[in-house]
Amino acid sequence: MEKKNKYIVAAYKMYADINGEHQLLEDTPEDQPFWFISDMGMALPQFDAELSSMHTGDTFDFVIAKAFGENEDHPENEVDLPKSIFMSDGKLDESVVHIGAVIPVSNGEGNRFNALILEIGEQTVKVTLNHPLAGLDLHFVGKVLESRPATEKEIDQVVAFLSRGCGGCGGSGGCESCGGCGENDGGCGEGGCGGCGGS
Repeated sequence: MEKKNKYIVAAYKMYADINGEHQLLEDTPEDQPFWFISDMGMALPQFDAELSSMHTGDTFDFVIAKAFGENEDHPENEVDLPKSIFMSDGKLDESVVHIGAVIPVSNGEGNRFNALILEIGEQTVKVTLNHPLAGLDLHFVGKVLESRPATEKEIDQVVAFLSRGCGGCGGSGGCESCGGCGENDGGCGEGGCGGCGGS
């Protein structure tokens, strides 16, 4: 029997141990849930697999070990950007641009990336394009709000959406190119799919 893609909606909190503390990194509440269709590359593979086996109303509590790979040092992914591109009216918005902040950047081809700010100098801002969650074990706690077979229309809409180059929630670009995985602004269509379950 052919496996049916499922339409899944979930609310969750995502934690990770950083500097010895179990920190809340993302909160996707019931009024702004994460949705995805299983087996379409919209979510992290283990997140997809865990929730695909659940039913509406089920709660979950699981850890994905090193969901974004090892936290290896790749100096080639560190870039010095002109500080001027972060300035507005001659000033740096320190509430947005500060060490440890994750900001969206794009290259000459228009591809977008998440960059983690490492240093802020007199003329440049040093960032790394390594995934900011690399090396972390992600702890998800939440509830499945809806789980049912996806309709052909929903599947077709996702296929059309992904073909426009968003990369999918869970692709290497995540939802960043259309709204933001991890920013909880749900930029992936009606109902939103933002969130690191799919980043």
